[in-house]
Order: sequence, then C-alpha cells, then structure tokens
Amino acid sequence: MQRESAPLFAAALCAAICAAAWFFVQAGTGINLADEGYLWYGVLRTVAGEMPLRDFQAYEPGRYYILAGLSAFFGQGLLGLRAGLAFFAFVGVFFALLAFARTRPPFFAFVLFGLVCAAWIYPRHKAVDWAVAAAAVYFAARLMERPGVRASLVAGVFTGIAGLMGANHLLYGFIAFPLALVLLRAKGLTQQLLRPLVWWFAGVILGYGPGLFAFAFVPGAFDSVADAVAGLFRQGGTNLSLPVPWFWRPQIYGGDFIANAVAATTGLVFLLMPLFYGAILLKIVISKKDFLLSNPLLAACACVGIAYLHHAFARADIEHLAQAIAPFLIGMAAAPAAFNWACLGRKALWGAWAFLAIATMLAIVLAHPTALRLRAEIPWQQVEIAGESLVLAPDDAALVRAAKQMALLRQSKDEALLFAPFWPGLYAVAGVASPLYTTYFLFPPGERAEKEMISTLKEKNLSLALVGLTALDGREDRSFMATHPILWKYLDENFMRIELADLPQGAQMLQGIPDH
Repeated sequence: MQRESAPLFAAALCAAICAAAWFFVQAGTGINLADEGYLWYGVLRTVAGEMPLRDFQAYEPGRYYILAGLSAFFGQGLLGLRAGLAFFAFVGVFFALLAFARTRPPFFAFVLFGLVCAAWIYPRHKAVDWAVAAAAVYFAARLMERPGVRASLVAGVFTGIAGLMGANHLLYGFIAFPLALVLLRAKGLTQQLLRPLVWWFAGVILGYGPGLFAFAFVPGAFDSVADAVAGLFRQGGTNLSLPVPWFWRPQIYGGDFIANAVAATTGLVFLLMPLFYGAILLKIVISKKDFLLSNPLLAACACVGIAYLHHAFARADIEHLAQAIAPFLIGMAAAPAAFNWACLGRKALWGAWAFLAIATMLAIVLAHPTALRLRAEIPWQQVEIAGESLVLAPDDAALVRAAKQMALLRQSKDEALLFAPFWPGLYAVAGVASPLYTTYFLFPPGERAEKEMISTLKEKNLSLALVGLTALDGREDRSFMATHPILWKYLDENFMRIELADLPQGAQMLQGIPDH
C-alpha cells in the first residue's frame, strides 16, 4: 500500500505558505455583497447569539460557528472573516497535498501543486466547500488503501462533519464513500460490503452528532432544516441553472483574446472532468484488481469527483466549477505517476503539469479580485467598511456608500432598512439586522409568504430600502419584480425614490412615504 512520501510537517508548512499567500494577495481587494455578504452577515448574527437557519436565512450552521469562533482572534470585520476563511484554505490545501503525496512527487511538483490548489480556492467565501471536497478525496483514498472497520468509521465521521458544513456535502458523501466500498467489494479487495457500510453509517451518526443533538434539544432547529429541505423540493433544485459553457458553443465567445481564451479553457475543463472520472471508473471495471490495488488515489478521485459533478453542473459557471474541482486537480496531478506511462516518462508528467498550470492561469487566476482590479478600465475606489480600508469596484463602492448613508438617514435606530434582492452584505456594512428572515431573494416564495413579509416590514417600521431591479443572468423571470411581484408592488406604491448620482444602474433607493 502507498504511504505519504512527504511528512505531515512538510504538507502543513506548504499549505500554510499557500494559504497565507492566498489571503494577503487579495485580502483588502473587492467585495461580493451577495454570497460573501450572505456569509459575513450570518457570522455576525451567529456572534450576536442567533442560530443559523432557525433565526436567519443561512447555509448549514457548522461553518458559521467555526467562523464565529475564529472571529474572536481575527475580528468581526470583513478582513477578519477572510482570515477565518484562510484557515479553511489551509485545511483544503493540506488535505490535497496529503493525498497527492501518495504519488511520491518531486519537490517542485509538491510545491507547485499547493499553489495550483490555492489558486482554485475561488470564490474566497467558498473556501469551506473547497476544503471539504479536498478532504473527501483524502479520506476516500485512506479507505481504498486500508479498507476495514477503522477506515470505514473514520470516513463516516468525516461525512457527518461535512454534513454540518453543507447538506450537499452530506449527499455527496452518501454517494462517494458507498461507491468506493462497492468497488472494493466488486474487485475482491474486501470480503464484505454490509459490515463496512454499517460502520461507515455509524461514523456518519457520530460526525453529525452536534446536529442531531440540536434537533433533539434546541427548539426550532429541526423544523428550520426541514423547511430548508422542503424549499429545495418546491423550487425544483439547489440553484438557478445556467447552460454549460461547452467550448464549442459560439455563445460563450465575443470578448477580447484573453476573454475568449478564458471561456475556451473553462469549457474544456467542464468537458474533461466527467470524461476523466468516467475513464478511471471504466479502467477499474475492466481491469484486474491490481489496478485498483495499486491506484487507490485515482479511484478515490473518481468516486468523490463523480458525486461533486452535480455541484459543478447545477449552476455551470466558473465559481461552482472551482468549488467542485479538487478531485479533478488531485487526479490529474496523480495520473502520470499512477499509470506509469513508461513510453512517455517525464513527458507525461510535464504534460499534465503544463495543462494544470495553463488552465489555472487562464480559467481562474484572472477571475480573482486582484486580477480584476489590475485589468479594470475604471480605477477601483478606496472605501472604509467597519473601520477597515478596502479597494472596491466602482459599483460596489457606490452601494457601500449608499448603505452607510441609509444608516445615517434613519430618524431612529428602531427604523428598519431593507436591502434586496442580492445584497445581504449591506446589512453588515450598515451595522443593522435584516427586518426579514430572508436576506437573499432568489426564488419566488408564493403569495402568502410575500404578504407575511409585508406585514413584518410594517411591524419593523421599514423606512428605507435599496432595491436592485436588474435581471439576474439577464433573464427577466429572475428579476426582483418577477420573483417577488407583491412585495415590489408594496414598495413601489408606498415608498418614494431618492436620487443618488452614483448608484449602479438598476439600483433604486426608496424612502417611506409619511402616513403609510
């Protein structure tokens, strides 16, 4: 069986350097008022004593409690949040390196792979999800190497903990690890299937223990999760879909040379990921057990990667591709050594690494905030948020200034502010709590739910609102007016527009009309 060729210290040191670089290169640049703001606001509410999902719209609670704990060291500002996310970046790169070390890579490849992984941790507020996917490959490889009670139990514990970070990770774990056990049994590397599955499931229960405890003893905890799951079934999916940017589709082109190269590379990676996993699984099925026995890491990449394809393709953009790409990166880096292509020798290694380096540079590095700032035609602006200085794109800077101005325009702190549909980060900027449970107005909630929102806004004495009317993905059916027509009608009829010179196109500031 293969063992780690690099000591834990080497992997930890390399991961720490990569995570530090990942943080410092982009810490004070840019802001994502939608998804990053969603996380930041949730962490602040958690610090304030509220419970994710139960008390405010959120992901699964695990990431919030960890980041809230880390905020005691790094602070509660946006830079503090990003420092906490750098911890998860460290964890992700660490597990990716531990998995890759099984191929006994040369030193340059070990270090370069850490940098490639760090570059693909994008967007930065999704470092948690990237870390879980990378760790899943490591624990799956351990299971494939030493199948037995202990490895099955440990893999199950990891799956349960991953479920606390996100329900999707729990689902993917329920695909990846049983698939690994099935392959081991099918190729005759284990004598039983039911027993390791039982031990794996027991581990899941242990790992998910804090969640089960909350379901049993924290009022409203189970109902909030049940409502969130029911909402997924009502909306018919986990995300708003986008067409896959296959590199042969002319619709993805139309920019300058660099933009077209980025589009082509991204489309190519979308194609190669499923083909790569499928080729590995086919090779396992048609080969004797020796292939699986000698290449547990590749098998682990395929099992985990197949499960995470759902995340990449559910909303086929570069952000979701990056969150699901860890198994592909590890597998591509490991493939030359695993297949032992004697006829190609070092050419196979250099070819794989050339592809990874070029794909990383074109598909993801140019998407990072620092690269966007350097390539921007209009200079980015220095803005202060909660005592921290950041450099933001002009539209984001304008929204931040508007939110801070709204906080000053209130006649009383009892007056509520509303930011919709995709700017929950502005609540954190303004230092106020959302008047509604919903902070991300993505899916149509239904007539009854909209009327309840209006009643709540009246009770909370809503005085000012900042509303974006631009259609998401360029589709009018995904605009705020289309998804929340009753709520928008209420705001349009009972609030008057305030003119601000630098508000982004499609954004409107509204102030309550007296006696309404």
